[in-house]
This record gives sequence, structure tokens and C-alpha cells, in this order.
Amino acid sequence: MQYFVGTGAEGAPLWTAAEGEAVTLFQHNVVGELSVAYCEPLGRYLLLYNSTRPRGIAMRSAKQPWGPWSEATVVFGPGRDAGYGHFMHAPGAEDAVSDPGREQEWGGEYGPYLIPRFFTGDQATTTIFYTMSTWNPYQVVLMRTDLRLPPTAGQTP
Repeated sequence: MQYFVGTGAEGAPLWTAAEGEAVTLFQHNVVGELSVAYCEPLGRYLLLYNSTRPRGIAMRSAKQPWGPWSEATVVFGPGRDAGYGHFMHAPGAEDAVSDPGREQEWGGEYGPYLIPRFFTGDQATTTIFYTMSTWNPYQVVLMRTDLRLPPTAGQTP
């Protein structure tokens, strides 16, 4: 196994077999399960992970897998994007989506795994697909996110 330790003078990645010499790719206090895939329409790598601050499924992008990585953007928030009450349980809601005996447990988004073979679009508008677990009910759902980039934003979603 090789670990990233930085870049050389020409920007080429440097690697080592010593795990203790590995460097951090970005700072984020809470990173859960993650997935990285190349997004052909954007010409960039996408990284999805679950986080509690900010709450939801966060996305970063980079031209190379070693970065530099963009700031995190929430692509799915359970409250903002109507997950609660529709396919994730909210205690006190009569949403009929909780697992039996778990009516007082919140649903929770985690494990976002990218499916790059279904990515479509171009550098202005790209649609990505990923699976995501919901905790309550304990299931996996197929998610779709449309990335719309302003013309001046270049290639950073």
C-alpha cells in the first residue's frame, strides 16, 4: 500500500509505504463513510461523505485524487431536501416509514456510494447518482443530485 505525502516541485504526487508519513488531504472534523469516483462530464474527482457539521451528505471535488480538494458542499440534507417524513423517519411524525419498534429513532443519512457509470451532463450541468443508507428505516436508497454550475465558476462544483 502507498500513502500520499505531498507533491514535488512539478506538482507530481509523492508516495511512501510508511503510513505515519501520510498527509491530510483536507480538514473536516466529522467525515463518515466516503466514496470517491471520477466524474467524466466535469473532468474532476468527486468525494461524497456523511457529516454532522454541516449535517448531511457533503461533496468535494478535485482535478486529481490527491487534491487540492474544494470546500465541502452539502448535496443532501435530510430536512432541507425532504428526506424526513418521506423515506427517513422523524420521531413524532406520522410518516409510516420507521422500522417496527423504532418509532422514536431518527433516520440518518450515511454511506453515500457514487455510481459513476450513470453520471451524465457537461461542465455546466451534471447529474450524479449514488446510493445512501437511511438508518431508520434501515434501507438503502438510490439518490440523484443535479449539479448546476454558474458560468463563472469554472470547474469547481
